Amino acid sequence: MLQFQAMTPAEYTTFMGYEVEQLAKDMAHHFDWSHKKALEESKKEHAELLPHGQATKNTIFWTLANTEDRVIGGLFVQLDKPAAFLVQILIFEVFQNQEYGQQTMLLLEKKLATLGIQSILLNVFMDNKRAIHIYKKLGYEVVRSNLQNQEMVKVIGDWSIGD
Repeated sequence: MLQFQAMTPAEYTTFMGYEVEQLAKDMAHHFDWSHKKALEESKKEHAELLPHGQATKNTIFWTLANTEDRVIGGLFVQLDKPAAFLVQILIFEVFQNQEYGQQTMLLLEKKLATLGIQSILLNVFMDNKRAIHIYKKLGYEVVRSNLQNQEMVKVIGDWSIGD
């Protein structure tokens, strides 16, 4: 059984180091930028997105652990009730192709629903076929698309009038 644990400061530092570097690689690839320019842009975007780091308001960081209590990845979301934006999900490479991505998304939906979240938004690069497949399989729908990425959404809560 997969579980979410509050990310410790040390885990946050490691996770964000990977996150900044990964976004830089993606930017360099998708926008044909030098690694130096992409890394500068990635750092800038993260500084704007997380002005108070892990303590940024309405932002949740979770470490993902498997049944052996081994850390298999992490994620972070930003809440803007009634919606949440999945900023990043990371499953370490050695744990990929073991259905952890799908399990993580299902558990995320349950966790966020208990917080009053009614929909989850995310962006995914067009060449991330594995992630797109998982999201579509779980019922996420494309709401916007361009040459580089797709914005997807899934309603997870009750949007009834009067709520």
